[in-house]
Amino acid sequence: LLLGGEDAILALDRGDRAARVLAVPPAEGNTRPNDGRVDREGRMVMGMYNNFHRSGASEGADNAGLYRFDASFEYEELLDYRFRVSNCCCFPADGRTMYFCDTPTRKVYAFDYPETGKPENRRLVWTQPPTWPGGPDGAQCDAEGFIW
Repeated sequence: LLLGGEDAILALDRGDRAARVLAVPPAEGNTRPNDGRVDREGRMVMGMYNNFHRSGASEGADNAGLYRFDASFEYEELLDYRFRVSNCCCFPADGRTMYFCDTPTRKVYAFDYPETGKPENRRLVWTQPPTWPGGPDGAQCDAEGFIW
């Protein structure tokens, strides 16, 4: 079982319930792991969460990154910009698109997701109306490739 802890990615042994640290993502400006999914190549894609994002513009800086971890849990940063709260990271069955949202912006984006290299061709697919409470948080693609 893979867990995103407060400051590390952990493997939990279900037999003895012991946790083992697999990776420590960069904690820049008080961030922690948040939302993530495994891509079609078996790599973990996980974004960070700014712990102060609810404190206003001066505290809630865009300081979180989106990272991809390979089988040895070495990581690379995927996006060329920073954000506050990683959410809605998911992939349709063909694995060629990645969906992603920075929750405070209320915007969900799609990226082309090549087998190698970084996501590209960011495009807006949905903006949550300002009169709706909350923000996009968690998503999954169905068998037809639609995001929920």
